[in-house]
Amino acid sequence: MRRGEATPVRPSARLRGARRARIVATAAALLALSWLAPDRARAENDVDIRYPHLERMLRERAARPAPRARAPDEARPRVETVRRTPTSPSLSAQPERPVVEPSFFVAVLGDSLGVMLADGLRESLAIDRPHVAVQRKARESSGLVREDFYDWQKAARDLVAGGERLDYVLMLFGTNDRQQIRDADGTTLEPLSPRWREIYGQRIESLVATFRARNIPVIWVGLPIMRQERYAADMSKLNELFRAHAEKAGAHFIDVWDRFADEAGQFDASGPDVNGQQTRLRAADGIHLTRAGAVKLAHFVEGDIVRAAGAPPALATPAPERKEAEPAPIDPFQLDATALVEATLRREQEAREAASRFAGLALPDLPGPVFLPTKPAAGPVAPLTAPTAAPGGVLATGRSPGGGDAASLLARALVEGRPQDAKPGRADDFAWPRR
Repeated sequence: MRRGEATPVRPSARLRGARRARIVATAAALLALSWLAPDRARAENDVDIRYPHLERMLRERAARPAPRARAPDEARPRVETVRRTPTSPSLSAQPERPVVEPSFFVAVLGDSLGVMLADGLRESLAIDRPHVAVQRKARESSGLVREDFYDWQKAARDLVAGGERLDYVLMLFGTNDRQQIRDADGTTLEPLSPRWREIYGQRIESLVATFRARNIPVIWVGLPIMRQERYAADMSKLNELFRAHAEKAGAHFIDVWDRFADEAGQFDASGPDVNGQQTRLRAADGIHLTRAGAVKLAHFVEGDIVRAAGAPPALATPAPERKEAEPAPIDPFQLDATALVEATLRREQEAREAASRFAGLALPDLPGPVFLPTKPAAGPVAPLTAPTAAPGGVLATGRSPGGGDAASLLARALVEGRPQDAKPGRADDFAWPRR
Protein backbone atom coordinates (compact mmCIF):
# COMPACT_ATOMS: atom_id res chain seq x y z
CA MET A 1 0.00 0.00 0.00
CA ARG A 2 1.26 3.36 -0.99
CA ARG A 3 1.85 6.07 1.49
CA GLY A 4 -0.94 8.59 1.56
CA GLU A 5 -3.73 6.22 0.38
CA ALA A 6 -6.66 5.50 2.72
CA THR A 7 -6.75 2.15 4.27
CA PRO A 8 -9.94 0.24 3.11
CA VAL A 9 -12.28 -0.65 5.89
CA ARG A 10 -13.39 -4.27 5.83
CA PRO A 11 -16.99 -5.07 6.96
CA SER A 12 -17.25 -6.88 10.18
CA ALA A 13 -18.34 -10.49 10.42
CA ARG A 14 -21.78 -9.53 11.72
CA LEU A 15 -22.50 -7.30 8.69
CA ARG A 16 -21.29 -9.96 6.31
CA GLY A 17 -23.65 -12.50 7.94
CA ALA A 18 -26.68 -10.21 7.67
CA ARG A 19 -25.96 -9.48 4.00
CA ARG A 20 -25.59 -13.14 3.26
CA ALA A 21 -28.95 -13.91 5.02
CA ARG A 22 -30.81 -11.31 2.95
CA ILE A 23 -29.44 -12.84 -0.26
CA VAL A 24 -30.57 -16.33 0.78
CA ALA A 25 -34.08 -15.12 1.71
CA THR A 26 -34.52 -13.33 -1.61
CA ALA A 27 -33.48 -16.41 -3.51
CA ALA A 28 -35.91 -18.60 -1.56
CA ALA A 29 -38.78 -16.23 -2.28
CA LEU A 30 -38.07 -16.24 -6.00
CA LEU A 31 -37.89 -20.01 -6.01
CA ALA A 32 -41.28 -20.30 -4.24
CA LEU A 33 -42.94 -18.00 -6.77
CA SER A 34 -41.59 -20.08 -9.60
CA TRP A 35 -43.12 -23.20 -8.11
CA LEU A 36 -46.55 -21.67 -7.33
CA ALA A 37 -47.16 -20.11 -10.74
CA PRO A 38 -47.40 -23.41 -12.69
CA ASP A 39 -49.56 -24.95 -9.98
CA ARG A 40 -52.03 -22.07 -10.16
CA ALA A 41 -52.23 -22.30 -13.95
CA ARG A 42 -52.68 -26.05 -13.74
CA ALA A 43 -55.48 -25.62 -11.14
CA GLU A 44 -57.32 -23.29 -13.49
CA ASN A 45 -57.03 -25.46 -16.62
CA ASP A 46 -56.67 -29.02 -15.42
CA VAL A 47 -58.98 -31.26 -13.41
CA ASP A 48 -57.86 -32.25 -9.94
CA ILE A 49 -57.86 -36.02 -10.15
CA ARG A 50 -58.01 -36.31 -6.39
CA TYR A 51 -61.49 -34.70 -6.02
CA PRO A 52 -63.21 -34.91 -9.43
CA HIS A 53 -66.74 -34.59 -8.04
CA LEU A 54 -65.88 -31.33 -6.26
CA GLU A 55 -64.22 -29.95 -9.38
CA ARG A 56 -67.26 -30.81 -11.51
CA MET A 57 -69.66 -29.26 -9.00
CA LEU A 58 -67.66 -26.03 -8.79
CA ARG A 59 -67.44 -25.78 -12.58
CA GLU A 60 -71.23 -26.23 -12.96
CA ARG A 61 -71.98 -23.63 -10.31
CA ALA A 62 -69.61 -21.16 -11.93
CA ALA A 63 -71.25 -21.75 -15.33
CA ARG A 64 -74.75 -20.94 -14.04
CA PRO A 65 -76.10 -17.53 -14.97
CA ALA A 66 -76.50 -15.06 -12.15
CA PRO A 67 -80.07 -14.77 -10.83
CA ARG A 68 -81.99 -11.92 -12.37
CA ALA A 69 -82.91 -9.17 -9.96
CA ARG A 70 -86.63 -9.02 -9.32
CA ALA A 71 -88.30 -5.82 -10.33
CA PRO A 72 -90.14 -3.87 -7.66
CA ASP A 73 -93.50 -4.56 -9.27
CA GLU A 74 -92.68 -8.28 -9.50
CA ALA A 75 -91.96 -8.55 -5.82
CA ARG A 76 -93.93 -11.24 -4.13
CA PRO A 77 -96.75 -9.77 -2.08
CA ARG A 78 -96.20 -10.13 1.62
CA VAL A 79 -98.78 -12.28 3.27
CA GLU A 80 -99.43 -11.39 6.84
CA THR A 81 -100.22 -14.28 9.09
CA VAL A 82 -102.93 -13.64 11.62
CA ARG A 83 -102.50 -15.70 14.74
CA ARG A 84 -105.70 -16.59 16.44
CA THR A 85 -105.52 -16.86 20.17
CA PRO A 86 -107.73 -19.70 21.39
CA THR A 87 -110.46 -18.51 23.65
CA SER A 88 -110.45 -20.07 27.05
CA PRO A 89 -113.70 -21.95 27.66
CA SER A 90 -113.77 -20.76 31.25
CA LEU A 91 -113.64 -17.12 30.15
CA SER A 92 -116.12 -17.51 27.33
CA ALA A 93 -118.55 -19.32 29.58
CA GLN A 94 -118.71 -16.44 32.03
CA PRO A 95 -121.95 -14.52 31.68
CA GLU A 96 -121.66 -10.91 30.68
CA ARG A 97 -122.41 -8.38 33.36
CA PRO A 98 -125.62 -6.53 32.49
CA VAL A 99 -125.23 -2.86 31.70
CA VAL A 100 -126.96 -0.65 34.25
CA GLU A 101 -127.93 2.88 33.34
CA PRO A 102 -126.49 5.37 35.88
CA SER A 103 -129.07 6.99 38.10
CA PHE A 104 -126.85 8.61 40.76
CA PHE A 105 -124.12 11.10 39.78
CA VAL A 106 -121.12 12.08 41.88
CA ALA A 107 -118.68 14.83 40.85
CA VAL A 108 -115.14 14.88 42.26
CA LEU A 109 -113.33 18.26 42.32
CA GLY A 110 -109.72 18.81 43.34
CA ASP A 111 -106.08 18.56 42.34
CA SER A 112 -104.02 15.48 41.48
CA LEU A 113 -105.13 13.73 44.68
CA GLY A 114 -108.72 14.48 43.62
CA VAL A 115 -108.04 12.67 40.34
CA MET A 116 -106.85 9.61 42.29
CA LEU A 117 -109.87 9.80 44.59
CA ALA A 118 -112.20 9.71 41.58
CA ASP A 119 -110.40 6.71 40.09
CA GLY A 120 -110.46 4.83 43.39
CA LEU A 121 -114.14 5.58 43.90
CA ARG A 122 -115.00 4.28 40.44
CA GLU A 123 -113.22 1.02 41.10
CA SER A 124 -114.74 0.67 44.56
CA LEU A 125 -118.35 1.19 43.42
CA ALA A 126 -118.18 -0.59 40.06
CA ILE A 127 -119.47 -3.96 41.31
CA ASP A 128 -121.82 -3.26 44.22
CA ARG A 129 -123.18 0.09 42.96
CA PRO A 130 -123.09 0.02 39.15
CA HIS A 131 -125.78 2.68 38.96
CA VAL A 132 -123.47 5.30 40.54
CA ALA A 133 -121.60 7.39 37.97
CA VAL A 134 -118.39 9.06 39.23
CA GLN A 135 -117.49 12.17 37.20
CA ARG A 136 -113.84 13.16 37.39
CA LYS A 137 -113.90 16.96 37.43
CA ALA A 138 -110.52 17.31 39.19
CA ARG A 139 -107.59 19.04 37.50
CA GLU A 140 -103.93 18.33 38.15
CA SER A 141 -101.56 21.12 39.34
CA SER A 142 -104.54 23.25 40.37
CA GLY A 143 -105.65 24.64 43.72
CA LEU A 144 -107.48 27.44 45.47
CA VAL A 145 -104.49 29.84 45.51
CA ARG A 146 -103.54 30.32 41.86
CA GLU A 147 -106.79 31.53 40.35
CA ASP A 148 -104.80 32.82 37.39
CA PHE A 149 -103.93 29.20 36.52
CA TYR A 150 -107.37 27.69 37.12
CA ASP A 151 -110.32 29.48 38.67
CA TRP A 152 -112.25 26.89 40.70
CA GLN A 153 -114.87 29.43 41.76
CA LYS A 154 -115.82 30.03 38.14
CA ALA A 155 -115.60 26.31 37.30
CA ALA A 156 -118.05 25.50 40.12
CA ARG A 157 -120.52 28.14 38.96
CA ASP A 158 -120.33 26.87 35.37
CA LEU A 159 -120.82 23.26 36.53
CA VAL A 160 -123.98 24.14 38.44
CA ALA A 161 -125.36 26.36 35.70
CA GLY A 162 -124.67 23.80 32.99
CA GLY A 163 -127.75 21.76 33.87
CA GLU A 164 -125.72 18.62 34.52
CA ARG A 165 -127.27 16.36 37.15
CA LEU A 166 -125.31 16.28 40.40
CA ASP A 167 -126.40 14.21 43.38
CA TYR A 168 -123.19 14.49 45.41
CA VAL A 169 -119.94 16.53 45.24
CA LEU A 170 -116.56 15.52 46.68
CA MET A 171 -113.65 17.96 47.11
CA LEU A 172 -109.96 17.34 47.79
CA PHE A 173 -107.51 20.28 47.53
CA GLY A 174 -104.33 21.52 49.15
CA THR A 175 -101.23 19.83 47.70
CA ASN A 176 -100.46 22.85 45.47
CA ASP A 177 -101.72 25.64 47.78
CA ARG A 178 -98.57 26.35 49.80
CA GLN A 179 -98.02 29.47 47.71
CA GLN A 180 -98.37 33.22 48.05
CA ILE A 181 -101.73 34.91 47.56
CA ARG A 182 -101.99 38.31 45.99
CA ASP A 183 -104.51 40.50 47.80
CA ALA A 184 -106.95 42.81 46.05
CA ASP A 185 -104.66 45.80 46.63
CA GLY A 186 -101.70 43.94 45.11
CA THR A 187 -100.10 42.96 48.41
CA THR A 188 -98.33 39.59 48.37
CA LEU A 189 -99.28 37.42 51.33
CA GLU A 190 -97.02 34.68 52.62
CA PRO A 191 -98.50 31.19 52.98
CA LEU A 192 -100.40 30.53 56.21
CA SER A 193 -100.11 34.13 57.38
CA PRO A 194 -103.19 35.54 59.17
CA ARG A 195 -104.46 37.46 56.14
CA TRP A 196 -103.60 34.50 53.89
CA ARG A 197 -105.70 32.21 56.11
CA GLU A 198 -108.61 34.64 55.99
CA ILE A 199 -108.68 34.83 52.18
CA TYR A 200 -108.15 31.09 51.79
CA GLY A 201 -111.00 30.35 54.20
CA GLN A 202 -113.31 32.63 52.24
CA ARG A 203 -112.54 30.70 49.06
CA ILE A 204 -113.35 27.42 50.79
CA GLU A 205 -116.71 28.69 51.98
CA SER A 206 -117.55 30.23 48.60
CA LEU A 207 -116.78 27.01 46.77
CA VAL A 208 -118.99 24.94 49.10
CA ALA A 209 -121.80 27.51 49.06
CA THR A 210 -122.06 27.29 45.27
CA PHE A 211 -123.31 23.69 45.53
CA ARG A 212 -125.16 24.00 48.83
CA ALA A 213 -127.31 26.74 47.28
CA ARG A 214 -128.69 24.01 44.97
CA ASN A 215 -129.15 21.56 47.88
CA ILE A 216 -126.32 19.37 46.63
CA PRO A 217 -124.53 17.52 49.48
CA VAL A 218 -120.79 18.23 49.68
CA ILE A 219 -118.04 16.13 51.25
CA TRP A 220 -114.65 17.73 51.82
CA VAL A 221 -111.91 15.09 52.10
CA GLY A 222 -108.87 16.05 54.16
CA LEU A 223 -105.27 15.53 53.08
CA PRO A 224 -103.37 12.37 54.09
CA ILE A 225 -100.09 12.48 55.98
CA MET A 226 -97.02 13.48 53.93
CA ARG A 227 -93.43 12.23 54.09
CA GLN A 228 -91.49 15.51 54.30
CA GLU A 229 -91.89 16.90 57.82
CA ARG A 230 -92.18 20.60 56.98
CA TYR A 231 -94.54 19.95 54.11
CA ALA A 232 -96.61 17.62 56.30
CA ALA A 233 -96.85 20.30 58.99
CA ASP A 234 -98.22 22.82 56.47
CA MET A 235 -100.71 20.29 55.09
CA SER A 236 -101.91 19.59 58.62
CA LYS A 237 -102.60 23.32 59.08
CA LEU A 238 -104.53 23.33 55.80
CA ASN A 239 -106.66 20.45 57.12
CA GLU A 240 -107.62 22.63 60.07
CA LEU A 241 -108.77 25.35 57.67
CA PHE A 242 -110.69 22.83 55.57
CA ARG A 243 -112.49 21.42 58.60
CA ALA A 244 -113.44 24.80 60.05
CA HIS A 245 -114.60 26.60 56.90
CA ALA A 246 -116.10 23.60 55.03
CA GLU A 247 -118.27 22.61 57.98
CA LYS A 248 -119.21 26.27 58.45
CA ALA A 249 -120.50 26.37 54.85
CA GLY A 250 -122.52 23.15 55.29
CA ALA A 251 -120.13 20.44 54.02
CA HIS A 252 -119.16 17.21 55.75
CA PHE A 253 -115.44 16.92 56.50
CA ILE A 254 -113.72 13.50 56.45
CA ASP A 255 -110.29 13.28 58.13
CA VAL A 256 -107.98 10.63 56.64
CA TRP A 257 -104.66 11.84 58.11
CA ASP A 258 -104.24 9.01 60.61
CA ARG A 259 -105.61 6.43 58.18
CA PHE A 260 -102.34 6.55 56.23
CA ALA A 261 -99.99 6.76 59.24
CA ASP A 262 -98.35 3.99 61.23
CA GLU A 263 -99.02 3.10 64.85
CA ALA A 264 -96.71 5.90 66.02
CA GLY A 265 -98.53 8.47 63.88
CA GLN A 266 -95.63 8.79 61.42
CA PHE A 267 -95.60 8.54 57.63
CA ASP A 268 -95.52 5.00 56.26
CA ALA A 269 -95.51 4.25 52.55
CA SER A 270 -97.01 0.82 53.15
CA GLY A 271 -99.97 -0.38 55.14
CA PRO A 272 -103.08 -2.53 55.07
CA ASP A 273 -105.35 -2.16 52.07
CA VAL A 274 -109.14 -2.50 52.08
CA ASN A 275 -108.76 -6.30 52.34
CA GLY A 276 -106.32 -6.13 55.25
CA GLN A 277 -103.31 -7.17 53.13
CA GLN A 278 -100.02 -5.34 53.66
CA THR A 279 -99.17 -3.44 50.46
CA ARG A 280 -97.69 -0.18 49.22
CA LEU A 281 -100.14 2.73 49.49
CA ARG A 282 -98.04 5.83 48.70
CA ALA A 283 -96.06 6.80 45.63
CA ALA A 284 -92.32 7.39 45.61
CA ASP A 285 -92.71 11.17 46.09
CA GLY A 286 -94.38 10.69 49.47
CA ILE A 287 -97.40 12.76 48.38
CA HIS A 288 -99.49 10.84 45.90
CA LEU A 289 -101.13 7.42 46.16
CA THR A 290 -100.80 4.08 44.47
CA ARG A 291 -103.80 2.26 43.05
CA ALA A 292 -104.34 0.42 46.32
CA GLY A 293 -103.96 3.70 48.21
CA ALA A 294 -106.57 5.40 46.02
CA VAL A 295 -109.05 2.57 46.64
CA LYS A 296 -108.39 2.81 50.37
CA LEU A 297 -108.96 6.58 50.28
CA ALA A 298 -112.26 6.01 48.49
CA HIS A 299 -113.21 3.42 51.12
CA PHE A 300 -113.51 6.14 53.78
CA VAL A 301 -115.78 8.20 51.52
CA GLU A 302 -118.01 5.63 49.85
CA GLY A 303 -120.13 5.02 52.96
CA ASP A 304 -121.97 8.34 52.58
CA ILE A 305 -122.28 7.80 48.83
CA VAL A 306 -123.74 4.30 49.25
CA ARG A 307 -126.29 5.45 51.81
CA ALA A 308 -127.40 8.32 49.59
CA ALA A 309 -127.47 6.28 46.36
CA GLY A 310 -129.34 3.31 47.81
CA ALA A 311 -129.44 -0.16 46.34
CA PRO A 312 -129.10 -0.61 42.58
CA PRO A 313 -132.33 -1.12 40.64
CA ALA A 314 -133.46 -4.71 40.25
CA LEU A 315 -132.36 -6.22 36.99
CA ALA A 316 -134.92 -7.89 34.79
CA THR A 317 -134.32 -11.61 34.80
CA PRO A 318 -135.15 -13.27 31.47
CA ALA A 319 -137.80 -15.97 31.65
CA PRO A 320 -136.41 -19.47 31.34
CA GLU A 321 -136.93 -21.21 28.03
CA ARG A 322 -139.68 -23.80 27.94
CA LYS A 323 -138.65 -27.26 26.90
CA GLU A 324 -140.93 -30.05 25.77
CA ALA A 325 -141.48 -32.65 28.43
CA GLU A 326 -139.51 -35.78 27.68
CA PRO A 327 -141.04 -39.16 28.45
CA ALA A 328 -140.01 -40.43 31.82
CA PRO A 329 -137.56 -43.33 31.67
CA ILE A 330 -138.90 -46.74 32.52
CA ASP A 331 -137.84 -47.98 35.90
CA PRO A 332 -137.81 -51.79 35.74
CA PHE A 333 -138.03 -52.03 39.52
CA GLN A 334 -141.39 -50.24 39.53
CA LEU A 335 -143.08 -52.44 36.86
CA ASP A 336 -144.02 -56.04 36.73
CA ALA A 337 -142.77 -58.35 34.02
CA THR A 338 -145.83 -57.94 31.75
CA ALA A 339 -145.68 -54.12 31.75
CA LEU A 340 -141.93 -54.15 31.11
CA VAL A 341 -142.24 -56.48 28.12
CA GLU A 342 -145.14 -54.46 26.67
CA ALA A 343 -143.20 -51.19 26.99
CA THR A 344 -140.17 -52.73 25.27
CA LEU A 345 -142.28 -54.11 22.43
CA ARG A 346 -144.04 -50.74 22.01
CA ARG A 347 -140.80 -48.87 21.62
CA GLU A 348 -139.46 -51.45 19.22
CA GLN A 349 -142.64 -51.20 17.12
CA GLU A 350 -142.30 -47.39 16.96
CA ALA A 351 -138.70 -47.74 15.80
CA ARG A 352 -139.70 -50.26 13.11
CA GLU A 353 -142.46 -47.97 11.84
CA ALA A 354 -140.02 -45.05 11.59
CA ALA A 355 -137.51 -47.20 9.71
CA SER A 356 -140.27 -48.45 7.39
CA ARG A 357 -141.34 -44.89 6.52
CA PHE A 358 -137.75 -43.85 5.89
CA ALA A 359 -136.87 -46.86 3.70
CA GLY A 360 -140.28 -47.21 2.03
CA LEU A 361 -140.52 -50.91 2.84
CA ALA A 362 -143.28 -52.80 4.58
CA LEU A 363 -142.04 -54.66 7.62
CA PRO A 364 -144.00 -57.40 9.37
CA ASP A 365 -145.70 -56.48 12.60
CA LEU A 366 -144.57 -57.80 15.90
CA PRO A 367 -146.69 -60.34 17.79
CA GLY A 368 -149.58 -59.13 19.91
CA PRO A 369 -149.49 -58.36 23.59
CA VAL A 370 -147.84 -60.84 25.86
CA PHE A 371 -149.36 -61.86 29.15
CA LEU A 372 -147.00 -63.24 31.77
CA PRO A 373 -147.91 -64.38 35.24
CA THR A 374 -147.40 -61.65 37.77
CA LYS A 375 -145.09 -62.58 40.61
CA PRO A 376 -146.43 -61.56 44.02
CA ALA A 377 -144.54 -58.86 45.85
CA ALA A 378 -144.05 -61.16 48.90
CA GLY A 379 -144.57 -64.81 49.83
CA PRO A 380 -146.59 -66.29 52.73
CA VAL A 381 -145.92 -64.75 56.12
CA ALA A 382 -144.65 -67.21 58.72
CA PRO A 383 -144.25 -66.24 62.40
CA LEU A 384 -140.68 -66.53 63.57
CA THR A 385 -141.53 -67.08 67.25
CA ALA A 386 -144.14 -69.86 66.84
CA PRO A 387 -143.13 -73.43 67.77
CA THR A 388 -142.07 -75.54 64.84
CA ALA A 389 -144.71 -78.22 64.14
CA ALA A 390 -145.90 -80.22 61.18
CA PRO A 391 -149.41 -79.71 59.77
CA GLY A 392 -152.00 -81.49 61.94
CA GLY A 393 -149.51 -81.83 64.79
CA VAL A 394 -148.33 -85.28 63.65
CA LEU A 395 -144.67 -84.34 63.99
CA ALA A 396 -143.37 -82.03 66.70
CA THR A 397 -140.05 -80.71 67.87
CA GLY A 398 -140.19 -82.55 71.15
CA ARG A 399 -141.17 -79.57 73.23
CA SER A 400 -144.31 -79.65 75.30
CA PRO A 401 -147.20 -77.84 73.64
CA GLY A 402 -147.44 -74.34 74.92
CA GLY A 403 -144.44 -74.84 77.20
CA GLY A 404 -141.76 -73.14 75.21
CA ASP A 405 -143.53 -70.44 73.34
CA ALA A 406 -143.06 -66.78 74.21
CA ALA A 407 -146.61 -66.30 75.51
CA SER A 408 -146.24 -69.06 78.11
CA LEU A 409 -142.86 -67.75 79.23
CA LEU A 410 -144.23 -64.24 79.69
CA ALA A 411 -147.27 -65.50 81.59
CA ARG A 412 -145.13 -67.59 83.90
CA ALA A 413 -142.65 -64.81 84.65
CA LEU A 414 -144.98 -61.80 84.82
CA VAL A 415 -148.36 -63.22 85.83
CA GLU A 416 -147.50 -66.21 87.99
CA GLY A 417 -144.18 -64.84 89.18
CA ARG A 418 -142.39 -68.16 88.85
CA PRO A 419 -138.83 -68.25 87.54
CA GLN A 420 -137.89 -70.12 84.46
CA ASP A 421 -136.75 -73.67 84.79
CA ALA A 422 -133.00 -73.99 84.81
CA LYS A 423 -131.42 -76.15 82.18
CA PRO A 424 -129.33 -79.02 83.48
CA GLY A 425 -125.65 -78.07 83.72
CA ARG A 426 -126.24 -74.32 83.38
CA ALA A 427 -124.88 -71.91 85.98
CA ASP A 428 -128.31 -71.24 87.43
CA ASP A 429 -128.99 -74.97 87.94
CA PHE A 430 -128.77 -75.40 91.71
CA ALA A 431 -130.36 -78.92 91.85
CA TRP A 432 -128.69 -81.32 94.21
CA PRO A 433 -127.42 -83.86 93.69
CA ARG A 434 -126.05 -82.89 90.34
CA ARG A 435 -127.95 -84.14 87.39
